[in-house]
Amino acid sequence: MSRFLLIVSFVWCCCSCISLHKDNNMSPEMPGGEYTHADVENLALLCKVWGFMKYYHPSVRAGEYDWDRELLCIMPSLVSLPSKEKRNEVLVKWIDQFDFKKKNGIYSLCASDSIKLLPDLDWIEDKSNLGTILSDRLKEIRDAERDTASYYVNLGVINMGNAVFEHEERYSKCTFPNIDYQLLSLFRLWNAIQYYFPYKYLLKDNWNEILLNHIPLFLEITSRMDYESALKRFIAEIHDTHAGIYGGPTKKYLVPVVIRFIEGKAVVTEYYELKSEFKEEKQILQPGDVILRINSEAVDSIIKRITPYISASNEASLLRRIAVDELLWSNDTLLYVDYERNGVVEKSRIKCLPNRMRESTIFEKPHPLVTVLPSDILYLYLGSNIGGKVPQEIKAKKMIIDLRAYPVMKKIEGYWEYNT
Repeated sequence: MSRFLLIVSFVWCCCSCISLHKDNNMSPEMPGGEYTHADVENLALLCKVWGFMKYYHPSVRAGEYDWDRELLCIMPSLVSLPSKEKRNEVLVKWIDQFDFKKKNGIYSLCASDSIKLLPDLDWIEDKSNLGTILSDRLKEIRDAERDTASYYVNLGVINMGNAVFEHEERYSKCTFPNIDYQLLSLFRLWNAIQYYFPYKYLLKDNWNEILLNHIPLFLEITSRMDYESALKRFIAEIHDTHAGIYGGPTKKYLVPVVIRFIEGKAVVTEYYELKSEFKEEKQILQPGDVILRINSEAVDSIIKRITPYISASNEASLLRRIAVDELLWSNDTLLYVDYERNGVVEKSRIKCLPNRMRESTIFEKPHPLVTVLPSDILYLYLGSNIGGKVPQEIKAKKMIIDLRAYPVMKKIEGYWEYNT
């Protein structure tokens, strides 16, 4: 299981045109218009400095400042600057506002073969880019004495070691566009992964370059749909199947069949279980049908179009997410589907049902938790949304524990005691 739980609810609604801060003062706003490559580089450095201080500066990590507000206040000062030297001067002046107890000594990291991933702090040593004064300020923060606990991140045992990001204001009254809060969401996410994603060393592309590539995309957002797309494209860069946007708007309707990619083809394999009032609904598609086109677009074209927006660790998980969450979903109640059945290509207008009418997913089904199979074999299906209790005393000769689905924690008793 991933040691980093990326739940994007903490940035989902962080683009509000109006923000009431602790002192009720309004922050200066980012200017509209075109942004130069130098502006993007300056904003990228601000992102790195702001995140570094959020997680390393003793007073900031203790929650003594409204750190979102501090970012929004300084952000306009980092654009339209005449030189790199002026940018560094602005950042030094900003950093010096947040005092802390200096620690004398030489910075060192413990060297151990057991450490897979060390903090990426080499950039603060780059005096050719930061200048001597800014580099020295950042190294003082790195070397500072600080409490183990962070106001912003909970790494407690109760979270199974996952980083849970707390005290992140949601700014739930969202309107677009607003460059300030769009960049705030990007900066939050980039730094969360920079410092707390344990598989960062596996990323295909340079994480600093990814930041530079995505700042222009967040500057160009004009609508909520643009914002959601920009977030998805950014999240997809970490190639983690567990990562995504949760709790936001989704498509409302689907054709209630399960699709799986088999030998590169989108094949209907089974039906979803439906609630009683829809159980008699006639299904046009049948198991074994191969989906060819949806609303006149070929399946291969759909895959190519939406792949940049889906975070997946490998091709198999990518295709599974496309099959389960994308292909036969719609905001309309009808889809036009071309499919092949027994070597014959057919085209049908297919009715979609509301998603809430499903009783099952590919991971959870209304099947019994415990079944006794022939030859005295006990079968435990932990994806059962009927639930029940795992037998405390098992007398069967053999046992099958089906973990192809996540255990339904709210309805199954006894499994976690065995698991621990």
